[in-house]
Amino acid sequence: MVAALVAAFFLLPLEDWVGTLEAFIEGLGRWAYVGFVAAYALGTLVFFPVALLTLVAGLAFGTWVGFALTMAGAMLGATGAFLISRHVLRGKAREMLRIHPKLENLDADIEKHGWKYVGLIRMSPIIPFCLQNYVFGASKVGFWPYFGASFLAMAPGTLLHVYLGAIGKAYLRGEMTLWQWALTGVGIVASVVLSIFIARRMKAAPPARPSGRSSRARAPRTRRASPPR
Repeated sequence: MVAALVAAFFLLPLEDWVGTLEAFIEGLGRWAYVGFVAAYALGTLVFFPVALLTLVAGLAFGTWVGFALTMAGAMLGATGAFLISRHVLRGKAREMLRIHPKLENLDADIEKHGWKYVGLIRMSPIIPFCLQNYVFGASKVGFWPYFGASFLAMAPGTLLHVYLGAIGKAYLRGEMTLWQWALTGVGIVASVVLSIFIARRMKAAPPARPSGRSSRARAPRTRRASPPR
């Protein structure tokens, strides 16, 4: 993704696109905020690559406003997908977990570790964000632990991506400062280190058996009495 962004900066007319986007946002006024949140939530439900919208938020609204709008849209979409999976598509979602062994094992781990595992998965790129919401809805994790762990775990990465969009705009206009370059480097390195740490934690977590599988208890072996000599 980083390589694609670098190539886009040099090969695509991004500066012209940013100017067009700003004019469009100004024309919408306050409805631009509502429209962005709604588009982000809808994109989450239909498996649109919302990471692109996260970068657009930084370009169009700046770091902090873009962060607030992105989190609002992401949590609204995550909540909707969770409730749809749990109450509308419950049977089909559970069937999907049973068909795919990896998802079934993931379901068992979520049931065992609860909100902690939800947070780890949220910060890991192993499973796409949009799919995570439906998997969590099909699992046995409670709604509020899911909501709280999702918000806290998603916030740092979301802020970083929105910030990358914002500094991308500054770079295109030649307004990048040394402080922004340094902060960008620190953020990228920190995200890489965090991803490695999370991947190791998830591998180190003791696997849980899926609830549908039961292990047979082994009877203790008894030694046969040796015949008297």
